[in-house]
Amino acid sequence: MTDDYGAVFRDRFLQNNLIPAQNVFSFTLDERDYKVSCAKAVSLLPSIIILCGNGRDLYKVILTLNELNYKKEVVTTLGFKVGGAYEKVKNMPNITYMDFKKVKINAIFSSVIDSYRKKYGRDINVNEMIFFNSALMLVDAINKTKYPRDWNEVARNLSMIKKFEGVGETITVNTSNDILPNLELVETKEVDQK
Repeated sequence: MTDDYGAVFRDRFLQNNLIPAQNVFSFTLDERDYKVSCAKAVSLLPSIIILCGNGRDLYKVILTLNELNYKKEVVTTLGFKVGGAYEKVKNMPNITYMDFKKVKINAIFSSVIDSYRKKYGRDINVNEMIFFNSALMLVDAINKTKYPRDWNEVARNLSMIKKFEGVGETITVNTSNDILPNLELVETKEVDQK
C-alpha cells in the first residue's frame, strides 16, 4: 500500500533487486477496487503474496485475492494486525501474519491495568501499550540525567538502553536504536507450497 509503511517495504524489496520490480505492485486504499492490482499479481502465479501496509481496509485485498481464486499463501506485515484488517479475515486459510507475543503479566502491568480499566472501561490494546512503553522509556532516560533539560544526555541515556521492562512486555533496543517489540509469526493453516 502506498502509505509510508507500505512504501518503506516496497523500496526495501526493490533494493538490490531483492524482488524484481515487475513483481511489486502499489495501490492505495482509495482505489476501493483492488481487482486490477490483484489480477496482475495473481497472473504471475506467485507461490506467496506479501501484503505490506497499515489500515483497517487491507482485508479487502485478501478478499479480492480469494475472489480471483488465489489459494496460496498471503504473508502480511505487522501493520495488518495493528491496523485492524486482521479481524475481518482471521478465520480465512492461508494467511501468515505477525503478531505481538502475549502480554507478560509483570508488576508494572498489574499496577497500570486496573487504573486503565477503571478509566476507560476496557483493557489496554497493543498500540496503546507501545506508546505507553515508549513514554516510560523516555521518562526513565530523563530521570537518569543530572540536568533534566540536557537533551543530549537524555538521548545518550536512551541509546544506552538494551532491554526495558515495560507494561506487559520487555522492549529490546538494537544498535541502530530501533525498538523491537516481541513478535511471532502466526500461520492460520498449513499451506501447500507446490
